Amino acid sequence: MHKILQVAFPEIENLLSAPTGEQYGNIVTLFPTKHEAMEVSEVELREAVRQSMSKRISENRLGRLVEKMSEMAKQSYPTISKTRG
Repeated sequence: MHKILQVAFPEIENLLSAPTGEQYGNIVTLFPTKHEAMEVSEVELREAVRQSMSKRISENRLGRLVEKMSEMAKQSYPTISKTRG
């Protein structure tokens, strides 16, 4: 899975302090490519990130994570393209 993420949404590895663990796994399951992160509203992204956290998260921390993820998605240049199935 790690190799796939490196070509689909490489910046996501820098979202949390370490690209491991349950929280990271939950987030990349919901947003395996930049396209999924960009196709939802900020409110939807915020709620998805909140739900993927295994413990309570402060609103400030949540806001920073959502902002960081949005910026990463905008700047991401994956080596695969989005396909519709």
